[in-house]
Amino acid sequence: VVLVGHSASGLCLTHAIHTFGTKKISSAVFVAAIMLRSGFVTTEDVKI
Repeated sequence: VVLVGHSASGLCLTHAIHTFGTKKISSAVFVAAIMLRSGFVTTEDVKI
């Protein structure tokens, strides 16, 4: 699977990569999107 994220959906992309890993996701394309560094969480992540 190749995932593409734009703008704030880069957060979803980062979450998907951490959740499913490279066995399910072969590539992720961030198009003018937010990309969190590894280990960084947002306030929305804490609510989950």
